[in-house]
Amino acid sequence: MSMSPAGRVGVAGAAVVGVAFGMARYAYGLTLPGIRQELALSEMVLGLVASATFAGYLAALLLAGRLADRHGPRAPTTVGGVSGALGAASVTLANTPWLLAVGVVLAGSAGGWVWAAYSDIVARTVAARQQPRALAIITTGTGGGLVALGGLALLGALGSWRVVWAGIAVAAMVAAALNLRLVPRSEPSRRLAGGPGSPRWCGCWGSRPPTPPSTSRSSSSTSPTPRTLSTAVIRLLGPSPCSMRPSASPARWVWRAEPSRGEWAASGSPRCA
Repeated sequence: MSMSPAGRVGVAGAAVVGVAFGMARYAYGLTLPGIRQELALSEMVLGLVASATFAGYLAALLLAGRLADRHGPRAPTTVGGVSGALGAASVTLANTPWLLAVGVVLAGSAGGWVWAAYSDIVARTVAARQQPRALAIITTGTGGGLVALGGLALLGALGSWRVVWAGIAVAAMVAAALNLRLVPRSEPSRRLAGGPGSPRWCGCWGSRPPTPPSTSRSSSSTSPTPRTLSTAVIRLLGPSPCSMRPSASPARWVWRAEPSRGEWAASGSPRCA
């Protein structure tokens, strides 16, 4: 029985988010006593490593959008899964403070890569009526990850703290594979904006649209008035790109309300060539 798009994206998202948020982000504090005892690290070093995890998370948040713009929204989730796997494996093998820090930062950054990207994936690949279901499944991943981390902690209590991180590395690899298998690849935002038939923005010299009707309570007139700007930015729906050429004929503009965006939009024929 095949899963629906909402189910496929939901399961993959729950797996990746569960590892990134439910396991990798909390494992350091959970295994800290064992790490401190075995590696003989000072409180200052352990504190600096903990702080570095938040820096890695912030850096991933800032870079995820750029990566999605270039390679599509699935790319940050893949990077997040790989970061979690490599980071957890590095901590498992760590015998120096530097390797420990690198591993913990990589693992901690996984959450920054994956969280926002799944909202874009759901919006692009799942039908509108199924999107709430997909998002609900994805958000359950954190709880599932915490439960799995608790099970690993019990195993670690019987053996070594490294067992916890080894389990996270395996879980991250499985989640990354599920993500590649179940989440369809979609075009990056920049390519969508520049592809045939996509919305385009164009500035047309010499066209002067009117200002939108006033929505002020104190205004008694809703008639548009001339705007003194010489350039208007409009949205064109069509395959042909626009260029900044003078318009030989005057444009005819019509203002329409956009309640969903809380603003007015102008439509007309400014002859952008």
